Amino acid sequence: MTQSQRATLLKNIASAAESGWDFSSRWLADTRNLNTTRTTEVNPSDLNAFMGLSEQSIANIALSQGNASLYGEYTRYVNNRKIYFSSIEQ
Repeated sequence: MTQSQRATLLKNIASAAESGWDFSSRWLADTRNLNTTRTTEVNPSDLNAFMGLSEQSIANIALSQGNASLYGEYTRYVNNRKIYFSSIEQ
């Protein structure tokens, strides 16, 4: 393993440990090889669901306060998230 590969592996292991999720095969490209830990490449659906809900809540609050600019910004975030995840599900 090169120094760069080792640094990337350690970053991925540290990210998995910091995630709050149990350390399991969910992080591994090859479920039998810890060297394939790829935490930084995983987009957990639950995290993205929380992000989308938060963005929608901010948009709704902005709209209720008459802040059309902020409403538009956060509505774009929500829509972009939906578009992105719809495209990778296929």
